[in-house]
Amino acid sequence: HFFGFTLFCFLFSVSMSSGAGLSGASLAKREAKWQRFCQSYTTFQKFAEEHEDKLKTYVRQGIPDSCRGVAWQFLAGSVDLKMQSKHKYLTLLKQPLPEAVARQISLDIPRTHYKTSRGERFSPPADKLSNVLHAYAIYDPAVGFVQGMAFVVGVLVIFMSEEDSFWVLVCLMDRYNYHNALIQDFPFVKLCLTQLKEVIFKFTRKLYDRLYPPQKSGSPFPMEFFTAVFVALFADSLHWELLKRVWDSFFFEEWKTIFRFVVAALQMNEDKLLSLQDESELLGSLKISALVAERDVSAVMQATFNVRLRSRTLFRVCNQYNMGRFEQWLEAFDFVQLACVMQSDRGLEICDRVFLLKTYPSCFTGRAAVEWLLKYIQVGGLSNHCPACRSTAPLRPSSVTRGLQLLSWAGRAGSPTRSY
Repeated sequence: HFFGFTLFCFLFSVSMSSGAGLSGASLAKREAKWQRFCQSYTTFQKFAEEHEDKLKTYVRQGIPDSCRGVAWQFLAGSVDLKMQSKHKYLTLLKQPLPEAVARQISLDIPRTHYKTSRGERFSPPADKLSNVLHAYAIYDPAVGFVQGMAFVVGVLVIFMSEEDSFWVLVCLMDRYNYHNALIQDFPFVKLCLTQLKEVIFKFTRKLYDRLYPPQKSGSPFPMEFFTAVFVALFADSLHWELLKRVWDSFFFEEWKTIFRFVVAALQMNEDKLLSLQDESELLGSLKISALVAERDVSAVMQATFNVRLRSRTLFRVCNQYNMGRFEQWLEAFDFVQLACVMQSDRGLEICDRVFLLKTYPSCFTGRAAVEWLLKYIQVGGLSNHCPACRSTAPLRPSSVTRGLQLLSWAGRAGSPTRSY
């Protein structure tokens, strides 16, 4: 209890200092406004549906600390999940962790801390952090525990209860596709790095040419340098006042916020970076924490929102990335085995079907074939989610054509299977 009270007092003083640019009356008015439409999830949903642009403006101005935990839950949509799964969290806590996972969690918790803009360090409540990480490792064995998760969960447990933090984490994993940023081979991170390279090219062309000189065959700069950005969501690098504002926007505008922030940090330091001649010095200066360390929080966030990144840009790169991975997969795939399995007892249901009043004997539908393939084939590294939004990113017609060719070939490789 003493630790919790001390942390509350410390964060309260930080929040007051971070709003030094506003008068006390303005801060009180903003807080009252947020408290009004955060009274209930129904009230918040109604306001979001009727005044989406206004809510976007309010979020970009910064959510007050007193409302931030509730607002993040509402924006993520975790309230419904929690209501649908009562007692699930407590049940997960009672199940034992694999020894290796428990050991890794215990090692990472003491290393999880944050810094204010004044350089003061503080840590999240260790017991709450441990419990949430424990529950999620049981809930999602495919992820288990990954280094960097403790920083993300630590932010959540500071602003909300253990159980609320757990369900917000579940939403981050499922609805924001954070899950695919942490599983083996990090498929979502690879997609994001490909998109980030394109975004840097679009918005900071001179810096891009400096990092990727056209006259050189090799590149002096590996995009993997930014991997931690998409794994820890800046929680291990930004100072506390700035981190909160970035996360406010992330919960509302999702992954575009991450791309915009990186671009804004590079744009604000572009002249300095271009002046560096030594490659190692340039690489060291590209750390996000160093790029924004001396900057005013409001100025950094305004520069972030000024980056006019459109969803279609991310979609286009996502489609290109998927097509490249799809081509590699096609070259390595065993089509004979696929055809055999499709016609076996574990394959498609072959039967007479009626379509437009005409009966087609011994056949299957294209929809059934695609659904079966999605269950059967595990395409490593082929991402079907784009950071531009939570929905599945559409593939271009050429990829659909190749998929239909695959289905047609498999159908002909030994009747009676037919498709129409």
